[in-house]
Amino acid sequence: MRIPKIPGLLAVVCLISPAAAQDTANGKLQDWKITSQEAALENPLKPDEESLRQGKSLFESQCALCHGTTGDGKGSLAQEQKWDIRDLKNPETLKGVSDGAIFAMITKGKGNMPNQEGRLKDDQKWKLVNYIRNLISATDSPKTGT
Repeated sequence: MRIPKIPGLLAVVCLISPAAAQDTANGKLQDWKITSQEAALENPLKPDEESLRQGKSLFESQCALCHGTTGDGKGSLAQEQKWDIRDLKNPETLKGVSDGAIFAMITKGKGNMPNQEGRLKDDQKWKLVNYIRNLISATDSPKTGT
């Protein structure tokens, strides 16, 4: 089966598994080739209303095709290709995964997930990190850093 290349598609944390999350918690990101320095990066952007709004817009335009509009991993392309994409709303999916590690995953990509190194600006990737963290919320209203 030929898997299509989709330039510009951002499939954030496309294939992260609970084992990968555990590796992250232990500082072992070899599978994603993420260094401890990258994992230690702190998000310079607060998850305020504007950051979350922009992150949501980016997620919907760049990630939803694979990750689904709600982050459940059931995007139309993922279902068509029968890709197993983890539910980003599930707190266990990113348990122990730092913001810096998520940022690096977006930047580097892996497998079916294309890298965004030269495509998205750093502030856009940090806004995506904020929005992805917000998906875990049990409510529909965004959490803010205030």
